[in-house]
Amino acid sequence: MTDGAGADTIGSWFGTGPERGMALIFIVAGSIGLIATIVAFNSNAYKNLSRRYAEKKDEPAEELKPG
Repeated sequence: MTDGAGADTIGSWFGTGPERGMALIFIVAGSIGLIATIVAFNSNAYKNLSRRYAEKKDEPAEELKPG
């Protein structure tokens, strides 16, 4: 990441030198995390969990009984 076509293409975004590689890793990891989060929020499992949580939220809490 210090010279070549890649450095010419994204050098203005990430700077120059060996630190640019670390910046690129953070961008890629953040993008993968964002995509994984979007996929998870659109999954059936998350929708079912959200629906059950909303149903339980409307019910009154049970009183604690000494045990």
